[in-house]
Amino acid sequence: VVSNNEDDSFYSKLEPYLNDVEEVYFAGGESLITPEHYKILDHWLENDNTDVRITYTTNFSVFKYKDKNVLDYWNKFKNIEIFASIDAMGELAEYMRKGTKWSDILKNIERIKTEVPHVKLSFTPTVSMWNVWQFPSLIARAVNEGLIEEDNIRINILTFPWFASIYNLPQDIKWGLHNEYKKIQEDLKYSSHIRNSFGSI
Repeated sequence: VVSNNEDDSFYSKLEPYLNDVEEVYFAGGESLITPEHYKILDHWLENDNTDVRITYTTNFSVFKYKDKNVLDYWNKFKNIEIFASIDAMGELAEYMRKGTKWSDILKNIERIKTEVPHVKLSFTPTVSMWNVWQFPSLIARAVNEGLIEEDNIRINILTFPWFASIYNLPQDIKWGLHNEYKKIQEDLKYSSHIRNSFGSI
């Protein structure tokens, strides 16, 4: 785990090790708008190291940083997976994550599919009090509308801030959710992966 918040010498400390890297995970904040991210990719390109396995968690809102377009970079690397932090659709998505514009998210998903089709796109939604009732429709729409493959969903349960966790819901509400999700599990025609994911909520 490497943080770029330690001091200004972050990249100079990291650079000697970059040629030995086989796999990297960019997460935290929004790595697609950090200069170090592009310095690292440039280093690998200059050293013909395009076999690095690269994984991202991103809010999927922006693909450009200054004069850099990340899709231009991704076209040059062979093994890339993106976990999109999408917790809801439409107005609810915009409410839950400040600065989100749902139309831009849809455009960016389409750009992934058309401009860098070799990139594996996955969803990593977080379930909280704000979206627990609407969450099944997110998965249903994402799969039915072809935004995501059935097995490319990794569900997280929010634990912080504590007041937004579904674990704090009244017991009668929890039972209602339990019964609702149990019914959804039985009705789902998707893969066992999605059914099991619903069972974890």
